[in-house]
Amino acid sequence: MTKINFRRIFILAGLGSLALVYAILWIRMIATQEQRVGADFIGHYTAGRLARSDGYTNIYNIVKQQAIQAQVVGFTFDESQTGYFTHPPFIVPLVSLITSGNYVASFLRWTLILLAFNVICSILLVRTLPPGYFCKSELWIIGLGTFLFFPTFSGLMNGQDSLLLLLGTALLLHEMLNHRDLRAGLGLSLVTIRPQMAIIWAIPFLVKRRKILWGFVIGGAVLVIISLALIQVNGLLDYIKILRVVESGMWDHPHAVDMPTISGILRRNFSALDQSIYRSIMWGGFAAGVSGICIWWARVKEINEQHIGLLCLLGLLFVPYAHYHELTMLLIPAFCLMRLFARKNLVSSSNLAMIPVALSLLMMPGFLGSGGLKYPLTYLIMVLLGYFLLFPEKILLITKKADQLSGKQAK
Repeated sequence: MTKINFRRIFILAGLGSLALVYAILWIRMIATQEQRVGADFIGHYTAGRLARSDGYTNIYNIVKQQAIQAQVVGFTFDESQTGYFTHPPFIVPLVSLITSGNYVASFLRWTLILLAFNVICSILLVRTLPPGYFCKSELWIIGLGTFLFFPTFSGLMNGQDSLLLLLGTALLLHEMLNHRDLRAGLGLSLVTIRPQMAIIWAIPFLVKRRKILWGFVIGGAVLVIISLALIQVNGLLDYIKILRVVESGMWDHPHAVDMPTISGILRRNFSALDQSIYRSIMWGGFAAGVSGICIWWARVKEINEQHIGLLCLLGLLFVPYAHYHELTMLLIPAFCLMRLFARKNLVSSSNLAMIPVALSLLMMPGFLGSGGLKYPLTYLIMVLLGYFLLFPEKILLITKKADQLSGKQAK
């Protein structure tokens, strides 16, 4: 009984600490001019403003984006400084709804929308767990831990739309596990908010459960049609131009180092490499990763939560570029592992309920001091998730040794 009480106290203290820290940091960010205009939201705000004032066909116009951002920050950006909006057009109608001439008020409204997405994602993920395995209080703990996941908060601080990415994958997992493959594919089409991730997620379904791929193609086609209707030919040409400008200078920017991907690992450890070498390794690794996943899936009998979790982990490594806030996708392999443990009855429900909050508490110390533990802790989590997804029964050996150790200490 004492253990259960201690566990509950630890979980509640962890959840409360996360909520308090997030609230303090977010309030400080929104109250500080330099921090709030330095957030990625400035790109979304720019698109929203241009959509309202100049029409959707001008949202990717470089000169007009720079002019809007100069109004917000109080000085003119050069091309290397501008926080260009380069996301697909279909997100802009939603952004334009909350955009006004007041940057702070727009940021507040956008945060509320993102929080609503976060609630939906949390509910969907909790519903992927085996029914009857967890009690009501444990499901609440899991849901709150999911809602307060640390990389998700990183995205909220930046006003990023990475929760739409999580929503697409959560829909994929939820619908796939319920054998509604077409709906799963339609959900997956939301991942096109990050086209580079959509490719690595969708292509493996060529070899297994192709109905999901068809759903993805249908949903993606609808989003493409909507996007083209919004920006038209001139807007499309501007979109291509701005993508080229950003991609050509991306690997010289400091944020290129701050990626969990293979390209980020190269940047952090081999900073003297030429851009052309980075691109060759990056795209070569991407192609090899997609091909390897397809070959692996072709050899298995069926696709289940184990394969989806590992697909997500490999995707985060092999995708050409992704940032820390995209690590909100780690919730997918985490829930796949929780489901796998629960389905095989390998770990108690009370211990599984601790996983989301424990992951956040493990990631937070990485930002202390110089931040040197930021990615070592991230990769530790990814390795652990990948290992136990591959070998779930190995957890029994660990728990057995832990019980033996605690028994010896008690004596």
